[in-house]
Parts: sequence; structure tokens; C-alpha cells
Amino acid sequence: MNLTAMLVDDELPILENLSLILPWEDMGIEITGTARSGVEALDKVAVSHPDIMLCDIRMPTMDGLELIRILRERGELCEIILLTGYQQFEYARTAIRYNVHEYICKPIDYSDLENKLRELTEQIHKKRMESESERHRNIEMENWIRHKHVTELLRGEKENPSSCPVQSLETLPSTDRYTMILVDAEGYFRHSIGWSGDQHQQWHDEIHSSLRDLTEDIEGSMITNIRKGEWGIVLKASIGWEIRADQLAQRIQRRLDAVFAIDSAMKARIIVDDKPVCLDHQITDRYRHCQKQGASRPSVSEWIKSACEYMDTHLDQDLGIDEVADWLGISSSYFCQLFKSHVGVTFVEYMTHKRMETAALLLSTTEWSITSIGEATGYKERRYFSKVFHKHFHMKPSEYRQSHRKATSLEEEMHT
Repeated sequence: MNLTAMLVDDELPILENLSLILPWEDMGIEITGTARSGVEALDKVAVSHPDIMLCDIRMPTMDGLELIRILRERGELCEIILLTGYQQFEYARTAIRYNVHEYICKPIDYSDLENKLRELTEQIHKKRMESESERHRNIEMENWIRHKHVTELLRGEKENPSSCPVQSLETLPSTDRYTMILVDAEGYFRHSIGWSGDQHQQWHDEIHSSLRDLTEDIEGSMITNIRKGEWGIVLKASIGWEIRADQLAQRIQRRLDAVFAIDSAMKARIIVDDKPVCLDHQITDRYRHCQKQGASRPSVSEWIKSACEYMDTHLDQDLGIDEVADWLGISSSYFCQLFKSHVGVTFVEYMTHKRMETAALLLSTTEWSITSIGEATGYKERRYFSKVFHKHFHMKPSEYRQSHRKATSLEEEMHT
């Protein structure tokens, strides 16, 4: 993109020479106007706002320094090259104060001036590229903060809006309103219990990619994975948002129906909210409203039941809170709270109890070695497995197996 320049000098021959001798087009500069006085230049700059100004110092009525002073007070940021036949230090000092780029003495060396202009255009382009990069970084940061804020609200991890960092709240427009489309993969939790971590990730990436494709042209849209198998699409509620939201919901329904068609165990359910709100705690209320609209949506207790089933099928793995919470799509701390309140024991207590029950069953019904049984219940070291087993049953695994065999023998003798 070409830069623009204005030439200001009270001597017409100099203006003509500046216009004709210098290769402006080759330098990527367009002359937007000339002026023969400071007053004339002020009016023209107010209209064209040039990137560069070549300006004489000594002019009648208003000299170049006075012109520059007024331009700077008005906020004009053009780069200025001063032209003068007077080599006086006071001029140079004043020019520096007004952030003048160059101070060139007449008679003008046009070759030198061309070199300085080429250097200046490179500097301007570089500065603009850096400014544009910074602007994009700021936009990305604001979008990230906004997305994080909304995700935490929808996941229930930020019930109190005052807990939002100051810089986050500053990026959320107070006057804008947003609406939400809730996308739920019904049947996901039960269907995906046996999936590996990679399978979960691949499936969610595919769905998220589909949603992103459908919303990428919608200004102000955000997609947040509220929890596994569930997404919230937040849209800016500008004029005509109802039609756009309904059309988007229909496209999402068709796209996900096609994705889920290969597996009838899941189906897509789309709910469009009907009330625009701010991006604060109000959107949490609207999310809960959308949940209530979907009567077939699993309750929290059903989520916990699914989580327990998932844990039961992964007893042989080094399963942690983070992995199960990630499978549900919520934070570890929130999962701990939900689990303890609904199950009555902690995650570790539940896993230990289930592993010990399974170990006891294997000891009493198989001839597996104690090491193999330990590995099958998530304990890679026999010594540690034996320690946990003893603490739970008050006897060693070998003693438990022996006592069970005696009990079985006695029972068989009683029936013979």
C-alpha cells in the first residue's frame, strides 16, 4: 500500500522540482497535495492526513515550525522533513522538540533526499507492521480472556462475577448482548466409556472443527467446550440475530446428524436460547435455562454415575482425578466437590475400595499370581499392592486367598 505525502514551500520552483525530480511512484509514495503557506497546509492536512510532509521553515504568515506545532497539537502523526536555507541551531533544536524526522538544508541534494525518503518509507512500513502485529496480539488476548471467562461461567467454576480478574472484565463490553446455542451429544457418556484418551480427543476435535467451520464467518462468535459431549456457541445479538441463530442451529443439526448417523448410540440435540444477555453471571442463568429445556439431558447424578462406570472400567490403569475430570469436561476441583457430595467418599477412597473388591474377587476365583492381580487392579508394585490390601482387609493377599479356600472347602464338605 502506497504512502502519501504533502509538499509545503512558498517557492513555486521548489515545489515543482520536488514533484518532478523525485521518483515518487517508484518509492511507493503518492503526492496528495501541495501548499505554498502554512495556513493553506493546515486546511489540506486536515482533509488528507498525509504520512509524510516535506516542509520549508521560512514562509510568510505562518512559518514551518509554527505549522508543525499546530499539527502536533491536533494529533497529526505524519513524519516531517524540514527544508531550510538557514543552518541555525535554534531551528534544529525546535525541530527535535516537535519530533521532526529530518532537517535538510537548501540547496537540496535530491539524490540525498531520495535516499532519506526511501529509508523513511521502510521505517514507516516496519512500524506499521509492528503496530498491526501488536493489534492482532491484543485482539487474540482479549478473545482468549473473553473465551476463558465465558467457559468458566458456563462450567460453574466462576459463580461469583466479582472473582473475574480486572483485566478480564475490562475486555467485556458492558453494552453488548449475546445469545447462546447449546449443543449436546446425547448418549455420549455411556457410549464413550471404553474409549481411549486419543479416541476422546479425536472425536471432540472432529465435532469442534465442524462447529468452527459453521461459525467462522459469524462476527463475535465463540465456541466453548463446556464439558465433554457438550458445547456452548455464544453469538453477538445484533440486529437479526434470531434468524441467524435459527439458521445456524439448523446447519449444526444437519452436520451433526450426519456425523452421528454412523453410530446410532448418540444423537445431537440443539437448543437455541431466546434471551440475549451480557457476558456475566446472566449467561450462567441462561445456560441453566437451556439445560432445563432439554428434558432428556443427563442430571449431575447421572454424570457421576457415568464417571463411576468409567472409573470401574479403568481400575487397571493409573487413573487420576485430572483424567476423569477431563473426561467429564470440568475442572478437577469442581469434580472433587461433585463426586464427594453425590457419592459420599473421595475419589481416592472410591478407587481404592473398587480395586480392593476386584482384587478380592480375583484372589478367590482365579489362580492368578498376586503380582498379576495387583497389576490388574492398578498396582504395578506387588509390595505396595500388598500393603494397601492389608490395610483394607487386615490380612495379606495370600492369607485372604488361603482363608477363602478354607471357607470354600468347609462349605463343600457341608454339602457332601
